[in-house]
Amino acid sequence: MTDLQVVEKTIMLIIVECCNLNCSYCYEFHKSDSKMDFYTAKRVLDHELTDTKYERFMIQLFGGEPFINFELIQQIDAYLLEYYSDIKYHIFIPTNGTLFTPAIKDWLVERKQRITVGLSLDGTKSMHDTNRSKSFDSIDLQFFLVHYPQQACKMTISNETIPYMAEGIIYLTELGFKVLASFAEGIVYNPATAQVVVKQFQKLVDFYLKHPQYTVCNLLDENIHLIGHNDESMEKWCGCGKHLIAYDSVGDKYPCQLFSPISLGDRACQFKNKDEEFIAKLGDFRDAVCKDCLFKAICPSCCGMNWLTKNNLAVRDETVCLFTKIRFYFTAYYLYKKFFSERKTNEKLNQHEYAVLIGIQKVIAYFENDPVGSQIIHI
Repeated sequence: MTDLQVVEKTIMLIIVECCNLNCSYCYEFHKSDSKMDFYTAKRVLDHELTDTKYERFMIQLFGGEPFINFELIQQIDAYLLEYYSDIKYHIFIPTNGTLFTPAIKDWLVERKQRITVGLSLDGTKSMHDTNRSKSFDSIDLQFFLVHYPQQACKMTISNETIPYMAEGIIYLTELGFKVLASFAEGIVYNPATAQVVVKQFQKLVDFYLKHPQYTVCNLLDENIHLIGHNDESMEKWCGCGKHLIAYDSVGDKYPCQLFSPISLGDRACQFKNKDEEFIAKLGDFRDAVCKDCLFKAICPSCCGMNWLTKNNLAVRDETVCLFTKIRFYFTAYYLYKKFFSERKTNEKLNQHEYAVLIGIQKVIAYFENDPVGSQIIHI
């Protein structure tokens, strides 16, 4: 993929390096009281928004908890509106949602055409409070449901909440949220957890098959039709260091926030002002174990998280790898059931449907013949 084919660049500004919560799985191990000032934000934006290779920009205001520095959020919005109104951009702010005063809500609603906020919400009240400092009751869920109905909420599944994974996703789905769920990395999982994960996926599949009116969560919405794809350019899909770049609170540039000081501490110095070419020199993005994996084209392995937890771009958490394979199996199972429940037997397949069925076939063959795979489906 050439630069000209990539029309959007993501610019991440870490505008605050502290948080008002202490989430159990947080990977930002080096928080501080440092906040980005307007001069720094202006310098970064003036530099990045003049990059003519891109047609549009996604500006992410990151933390910590970004709304601790709400004054800067206001200043950035006003500056962009005054000086870059001819540029196609959108602001995205991930948040824990606990600091939203009536004034902040009113301000956001007036600007929701150009600013989107994404809520982190870890399932039911009990699950969320277990993971995220008992903060459930501090969040106005209806505000997000009413004003950002198309924005998925981010649900992280921890060691403690895995037994309730399906319950949490179903709860959020029935509330009206789209759900973007992931397993926490950098934590130690119980040995028998895979058995629990399988049962939770079975419950999820049953729910979505019985309730087709709901948008299926991302855990059952993988691109199965791409399984077996050999395009090497798909190894690092996020564009880190190239189409995605992060700036810390003092304006130093990093390939993404996972390589910045808030995550790596002193280990981040080697990534300061470095780009994709530097990362590539550190090694391949694919572990030898992954080289011949059927799922390599759609695997969400993150080179930043790999470096954070394993000090290696390629080597991912083995347990999360297992969970990911379980996820692919149940995605294929769900799609298979859904496909044949909705089709008439005499309908011809279109090209995409054919590719999906071929992908499903490959998944089934893998789990029947691979020692690890067969172990999973017989748990």
